[in-house]
Amino acid sequence: MSIIITNVSIKNNPFGECDYEVRINKDVVATFKHNRPDGLAKCLKLAAEAVEEQNWITAMEFATSIKGVNND
Repeated sequence: MSIIITNVSIKNNPFGECDYEVRINKDVVATFKHNRPDGLAKCLKLAAEAVEEQNWITAMEFATSIKGVNND
């Protein structure tokens, strides 16, 4: 398994906010914004938080879909 954090900004700004993707293997699992001057530790923390948030969103969407199936 590969975990990749990639800067996907259209304009790569070395001194400001950039857009990032977190990928597991080839799948994009989350996106986030990061100010590059804040450093690597902050980038990794934001990546982890973005993945965790997306996991909760996915779980809630699944729970909602199951609830809808059971109410039919």
